[in-house]
Amino acid sequence: MKRKAGKLCVLLLFTSCYSILYAQNDPKIGGWYTANLKARVSDKWTLSADYQMRSDLVADNFFYLDYKLQASYKLNSKWQIGGGIGRYVSYNDAFNFRYLKSSESRIWQQLSFSESYHKLKIDHRLRSEQRFFTNEYENRFRYRLQINHPLKKFTGDKLLYATAYDEVFFTNEPPHFLRNRFHAGLGFQLSKSFELQLGLLNQSNFGDNFSDSKNFLALSLLYSIDFRKGS
Repeated sequence: MKRKAGKLCVLLLFTSCYSILYAQNDPKIGGWYTANLKARVSDKWTLSADYQMRSDLVADNFFYLDYKLQASYKLNSKWQIGGGIGRYVSYNDAFNFRYLKSSESRIWQQLSFSESYHKLKIDHRLRSEQRFFTNEYENRFRYRLQINHPLKKFTGDKLLYATAYDEVFFTNEPPHFLRNRFHAGLGFQLSKSFELQLGLLNQSNFGDNFSDSKNFLALSLLYSIDFRKGS
């Protein structure tokens, strides 16, 4: 199992490097900002809400918004199933939330698996999406490998950790391979409920006659609430 996990990490790292090198890169660094609220309602069920903004520059030319709701069910200590619904809106990237380009409603189903090797935590996520546009429908499939490793433990619940993930996007229609998304950064657990993540994210898109790649400064705020008795 350890050898398979290692080979998979190397394969996905190679895929992300290939995407960055061979896609036409946008030299401007954008912004990728996420706020996430997670609620543990029982030992098995977790609910979450997510809000995201993206900008063509670090803090200007905002062109994208999405908001999502998700429920997940813990099958055992390693496996989870879940599903969600979201709304996704894109604007002209030369302005700030002006001149609508597209809007999308989406539902998805997912299966995730977690494993640990000493202090290293590895998460696998497979997701199937149904995407609804104004006059179009599309299926999409995603696989994400995420790795977290603690770096320094402070007093209380405070923790500094390294985090990285690579995610590939596919569809059942040609050209099949649509996108690669790679992120690496640091996480700061400031309390039992509050976390902050800061890193760099590269997103590369692929089509029949084009490819593009853009880097983003990624900032995420995560807040967790535990409604279980005795927590």
